[in-house]
Amino acid sequence: PGSPSYSDWGTSYAGHFMIEARKAGFRIPEDLIQNWYKFQKSKSNLSLKILKQTEYWYPTNYAYRLYTLALYGKPDWSGMNQLFLVKTENTFSKMLLAGAYALSGKKDIAESLLNQGPLEFKAYRDDFYNFGSDIRDQAMLVQVLVLLEKNQEALGLLNKIIKKSNSDYYSTQEQAMILISLSAISGKSKLGKMDFEYSWNANKAQIQTAKELFDLKLEPASKQIFSIKNNSKRPIAVKIIQYGKDFIVSDQ
Repeated sequence: PGSPSYSDWGTSYAGHFMIEARKAGFRIPEDLIQNWYKFQKSKSNLSLKILKQTEYWYPTNYAYRLYTLALYGKPDWSGMNQLFLVKTENTFSKMLLAGAYALSGKKDIAESLLNQGPLEFKAYRDDFYNFGSDIRDQAMLVQVLVLLEKNQEALGLLNKIIKKSNSDYYSTQEQAMILISLSAISGKSKLGKMDFEYSWNANKAQIQTAKELFDLKLEPASKQIFSIKNNSKRPIAVKIIQYGKDFIVSDQ
């Protein structure tokens, strides 16, 4: 605060966090988010003059600013339309711009942007300009697809992201956008409730629930064998947190 320099992406990211937190019921000081909006709006107007500069990261940062303004409920139509007319080849920028239009009620324009070509994300990691990665970008695409009510497509992409995300390290950006995507798609699947049965040594149980997450506590035992069987078409993922002795997991 007070510095003449600032992070384009970081400022939008901070606002994105505040907006999502407020939607979730957390109290955000009104003067804080209002000052953020005023700053974003002023920089959005200024950015129009230098929109065509050649740095590859610039359209992305600008598109994210437009996305967060639309998410806040105050879209910058002038900025959105000018970025649309620039016809950037940056896939991620087009995707974010599509999200801005979708949030603002112009889903037809959003659809046209996404239909301009394949949405391909090559593996990368950027630790400076926008702190991104292919995983982060695809997680944000899930959010845009949900806005356009392409829920099954969004769910399929989210499953691919989760399967691909087999690293022990996830950046803050990756974790945040995956969690927001999970929240966005929660309850929108047409695959029905979770229906599975599990056994923990000699104890067995069948679970049916409409919840997106289900957790249970397994009591310690001298012999520790856990098995699970999915009885529904809905894919489920199992995460086991254990301390002490090893145990055997059988997946059906």
